[in-house]
Amino acid sequence: MCDILYNKSEDNEKAANYLYNKKIHFPAVIHCSYYSCYQLMSYLLESFLNRDYDSIRNESNYRDKSIHSISIKSIYRDLREYDTVKASDFNDKIAELKEMRNCSDYKNENIDWKFCLKAISLLREIKGILNEKYKYAS
Repeated sequence: MCDILYNKSEDNEKAANYLYNKKIHFPAVIHCSYYSCYQLMSYLLESFLNRDYDSIRNESNYRDKSIHSISIKSIYRDLREYDTVKASDFNDKIAELKEMRNCSDYKNENIDWKFCLKAISLLREIKGILNEKYKYAS
């Protein structure tokens, strides 16, 4: 099941790059960039940390926090045991990308190509940090 999440992550990254390169649908570039990272985190949580969606949802309900926040915090804690600097870098970058996605999806603001370029850059940096730790891609 978790391989599906990995494939979704890859598909969202491809969609973000395609839309950006075509200079179309800029809000979708941001959305796809964020969800590529989120789906990758979900894959990593299930594959490496034995945390499936239901366990994260239960924790989310118990702590009255969003599923996304619990997922990010779980990955951050695991990264912190590996490398505190990389964990902090991950946390800053995913928070920035999450805020960009909130802006793109919910705020009455124009999204331009520079904003998209930043999102794609964050996507690549986040995936690089995660791959260094979890070695999910060759």
